[in-house]
Amino acid sequence: MAGAEYAGPLRALIVAYKERGRHRLATVLGELLARVILAAEPAAERMVLVPVPATATAARRRYGDHISRLAYRAARVIRRRGRQVTVVSALAARRRPDSVGMTAVERVRTAQEGFKVRSWGMRGWCGRAIRRSQALILVDDVMTTGATLSATAEALRARGAEVTAAAVLAATRRIRRRSVDPVSPG
Repeated sequence: MAGAEYAGPLRALIVAYKERGRHRLATVLGELLARVILAAEPAAERMVLVPVPATATAARRRYGDHISRLAYRAARVIRRRGRQVTVVSALAARRRPDSVGMTAVERVRTAQEGFKVRSWGMRGWCGRAIRRSQALILVDDVMTTGATLSATAEALRARGAEVTAAAVLAATRRIRRRSVDPVSPG
Protein backbone atom coordinates (compact mmCIF):
# COMPACT_ATOMS: atom_id res chain seq x y z
CA MET A 1 0.00 0.00 0.00
CA ALA A 2 1.42 3.38 -0.97
CA GLY A 3 0.34 6.80 0.24
CA ALA A 4 0.67 8.40 -3.17
CA GLU A 5 2.75 8.55 -6.31
CA TYR A 6 6.39 9.53 -5.81
CA ALA A 7 6.03 12.90 -7.49
CA GLY A 8 5.34 16.56 -6.83
CA PRO A 9 5.17 17.89 -3.28
CA LEU A 10 5.36 14.46 -1.62
CA ARG A 11 8.56 13.64 -3.51
CA ALA A 12 9.99 17.01 -2.44
CA LEU A 13 9.11 16.30 1.22
CA ILE A 14 10.68 12.83 1.15
CA VAL A 15 13.87 14.07 -0.51
CA ALA A 16 14.17 16.98 1.96
CA TYR A 17 13.66 14.62 4.91
CA LYS A 18 15.85 11.81 3.65
CA GLU A 19 18.67 13.56 1.81
CA ARG A 20 18.77 17.09 3.23
CA GLY A 21 18.46 16.39 6.94
CA ARG A 22 15.05 18.04 7.42
CA HIS A 23 14.16 15.70 10.29
CA ARG A 24 11.27 17.85 11.47
CA LEU A 25 9.40 16.54 8.46
CA ALA A 26 9.28 13.18 10.26
CA THR A 27 6.16 14.42 12.02
CA VAL A 28 4.09 14.93 8.86
CA LEU A 29 5.61 11.95 7.05
CA GLY A 30 5.07 9.72 10.10
CA GLU A 31 1.42 10.77 10.14
CA LEU A 32 1.08 9.87 6.46
CA LEU A 33 2.82 6.54 7.02
CA ALA A 34 0.42 5.76 9.88
CA ARG A 35 -2.54 6.38 7.56
CA VAL A 36 -1.03 4.07 4.95
CA ILE A 37 -0.40 1.35 7.55
CA LEU A 38 -3.96 1.59 8.85
CA ALA A 39 -5.31 1.41 5.29
CA ALA A 40 -3.15 -1.66 4.60
CA GLU A 41 -4.37 -3.49 7.72
CA PRO A 42 -7.66 -1.82 8.74
CA ALA A 43 -8.90 -4.62 11.02
CA ALA A 44 -5.65 -5.50 12.81
CA GLU A 45 -5.72 -4.71 16.50
CA ARG A 46 -2.09 -5.81 17.01
CA MET A 47 0.64 -4.87 14.59
CA VAL A 48 4.39 -5.25 14.34
CA LEU A 49 6.13 -2.74 12.10
CA VAL A 50 9.43 -3.84 10.59
CA PRO A 51 11.31 -0.93 9.01
CA VAL A 52 13.42 -1.70 5.96
CA PRO A 53 16.85 -0.68 7.24
CA ALA A 54 19.33 1.67 5.62
CA THR A 55 22.91 0.57 5.14
CA ALA A 56 25.36 1.84 7.75
CA THR A 57 26.83 4.22 5.17
CA ALA A 58 23.42 5.68 4.30
CA ALA A 59 22.45 5.98 7.97
CA ARG A 60 25.64 7.92 8.73
CA ARG A 61 25.06 10.21 5.76
CA ARG A 62 21.45 10.80 6.81
CA TYR A 63 22.15 11.21 10.56
CA GLY A 64 20.34 8.02 11.47
CA ASP A 65 18.04 5.44 9.98
CA HIS A 66 15.31 7.57 8.44
CA ILE A 67 12.81 4.73 8.05
CA SER A 68 13.08 3.60 11.67
CA ARG A 69 12.47 7.19 12.73
CA LEU A 70 9.30 7.28 10.60
CA ALA A 71 8.15 3.87 11.85
CA TYR A 72 8.34 5.06 15.48
CA ARG A 73 6.43 8.25 14.59
CA ALA A 74 3.76 6.22 12.81
CA ALA A 75 3.51 3.82 15.77
CA ARG A 76 2.78 6.74 18.12
CA VAL A 77 -0.06 7.90 15.87
CA ILE A 78 -1.47 4.37 15.61
CA ARG A 79 -1.35 3.89 19.41
CA ARG A 80 -3.31 7.13 19.87
CA ARG A 81 -6.00 5.49 17.74
CA GLY A 82 -6.27 2.60 20.22
CA ARG A 83 -4.26 -0.06 18.41
CA GLN A 84 -1.39 -2.13 19.79
CA VAL A 85 1.74 -1.62 17.73
CA THR A 86 5.40 -2.47 18.17
CA VAL A 87 8.36 -1.47 16.03
CA VAL A 88 10.91 -4.28 15.67
CA SER A 89 14.23 -3.74 13.92
CA ALA A 90 14.39 -7.37 12.86
CA LEU A 91 16.38 -6.72 9.68
CA ALA A 92 19.94 -5.58 9.07
CA ALA A 93 21.20 -4.13 5.82
CA ARG A 94 24.34 -5.55 4.34
CA ARG A 95 26.79 -3.30 2.58
CA ARG A 96 25.55 -2.67 -0.95
CA PRO A 97 25.60 0.02 -3.61
CA ASP A 98 22.88 2.68 -3.76
CA SER A 99 20.07 1.49 -6.00
CA VAL A 100 19.53 4.88 -7.66
CA GLY A 101 20.09 4.43 -11.38
CA MET A 102 20.00 0.62 -11.30
CA THR A 103 17.91 -1.40 -13.71
CA ALA A 104 15.09 -3.53 -12.32
CA VAL A 105 17.20 -6.67 -12.72
CA GLU A 106 20.12 -5.07 -10.86
CA ARG A 107 17.76 -3.91 -8.09
CA VAL A 108 16.42 -7.43 -7.61
CA ARG A 109 19.89 -8.98 -7.41
CA THR A 110 21.16 -6.28 -5.03
CA ALA A 111 18.08 -6.54 -2.80
CA GLN A 112 18.23 -10.34 -2.59
CA GLU A 113 21.78 -10.11 -1.25
CA GLY A 114 21.25 -6.93 0.72
CA PHE A 115 19.43 -7.93 3.90
CA LYS A 116 19.59 -10.42 6.73
CA VAL A 117 17.35 -11.15 9.68
CA ARG A 118 19.07 -10.22 12.92
CA SER A 119 19.59 -13.32 15.03
CA TRP A 120 18.10 -11.55 18.06
CA GLY A 121 15.24 -10.32 15.87
CA MET A 122 13.53 -13.68 16.01
CA ARG A 123 14.44 -14.65 19.58
CA GLY A 124 13.24 -13.23 22.85
CA TRP A 125 10.62 -10.49 22.95
CA CYS A 126 11.16 -9.50 19.30
CA GLY A 127 10.31 -12.96 18.04
CA ARG A 128 7.37 -13.27 20.43
CA ALA A 129 6.00 -9.92 19.26
CA ILE A 130 6.33 -11.01 15.64
CA ARG A 131 4.68 -14.38 16.26
CA ARG A 132 1.87 -12.83 18.36
CA SER A 133 1.05 -10.10 15.90
CA GLN A 134 -2.06 -10.17 13.82
CA ALA A 135 -0.25 -8.11 11.22
CA LEU A 136 3.44 -8.00 10.37
CA ILE A 137 3.98 -4.93 8.22
CA LEU A 138 7.12 -3.91 6.36
CA VAL A 139 7.57 -0.15 6.16
CA ASP A 140 9.70 1.85 3.74
CA ASP A 141 9.73 5.29 2.18
CA VAL A 142 9.57 4.71 -1.58
CA MET A 143 8.78 1.64 -3.63
CA THR A 144 10.37 1.65 -7.05
CA THR A 145 10.33 -1.92 -8.38
CA GLY A 146 9.26 -3.75 -5.22
CA ALA A 147 12.55 -5.67 -5.12
CA THR A 148 13.49 -4.47 -1.63
CA LEU A 149 10.11 -5.25 -0.12
CA SER A 150 10.06 -8.65 -1.78
CA ALA A 151 13.58 -9.51 -0.61
CA THR A 152 12.96 -8.42 2.98
CA ALA A 153 9.64 -10.29 3.13
CA GLU A 154 11.38 -13.42 1.83
CA ALA A 155 14.17 -13.09 4.42
CA LEU A 156 11.57 -12.89 7.21
CA ARG A 157 9.54 -15.75 5.72
CA ALA A 158 12.65 -17.93 5.69
CA ARG A 159 12.88 -17.39 9.46
CA GLY A 160 9.23 -18.26 10.10
CA ALA A 161 7.59 -14.83 10.03
CA GLU A 162 4.85 -14.14 7.51
CA VAL A 163 4.60 -10.56 6.29
CA THR A 164 0.95 -9.57 5.87
CA ALA A 165 1.43 -6.15 4.26
CA ALA A 166 3.88 -3.51 3.17
CA ALA A 167 3.31 0.20 3.64
CA VAL A 168 5.29 2.92 1.88
CA LEU A 169 4.94 6.66 1.71
CA ALA A 170 5.10 6.70 -2.08
CA ALA A 171 5.55 4.52 -5.13
CA THR A 172 7.06 5.39 -8.45
CA ARG A 173 4.83 5.16 -11.45
CA ARG A 174 5.50 2.01 -13.38
CA ILE A 175 6.02 2.62 -17.02
CA ARG A 176 4.71 -0.28 -19.00
CA ARG A 177 6.02 -0.62 -22.46
CA ARG A 178 3.90 -2.45 -24.90
CA SER A 179 5.71 -4.83 -27.08
CA VAL A 180 4.42 -5.39 -30.51
CA ASP A 181 4.79 -8.83 -31.97
CA PRO A 182 6.40 -8.56 -35.31
CA VAL A 183 4.19 -9.78 -38.08
CA SER A 184 5.89 -12.57 -39.91
CA PRO A 185 5.87 -12.24 -43.65
CA GLY A 186 3.84 -14.73 -45.49
